[in-house]
Amino acid sequence: AASLAPPAARLTVLDASENELQSIDAVGYLVNLKTLNVASNKLRALPPRVVRRLTCLEALYAQANALERLPGAALARCTRLHTLYVDGNRLRALPAQLAHCTALRDVRANRNA
Repeated sequence: AASLAPPAARLTVLDASENELQSIDAVGYLVNLKTLNVASNKLRALPPRVVRRLTCLEALYAQANALERLPGAALARCTRLHTLYVDGNRLRALPAQLAHCTALRDVRANRNA
């Protein structure tokens, strides 16, 4: 049987970098995303209600925003996540729940706070 999902729901890669975005709420509908690039925007948060739906996520690029914290519990649900770039934000710490992301291999969190 053919999938009846809208084309956007089948997206596996989204590059929304350098767009002055302040919100990524609509991204939560893209449940098949493997790569999400929201670098160089004006994001202050990655909403847990959005991130928890991205269970196929393998790479998250969110550098050069204004993030003050990461949604640890939501990211822990992203068990395939292997790359996390959050450098150049306002983070003071990485959430302990990242320890549950056992596929995580490449984390960049320099130039924060």
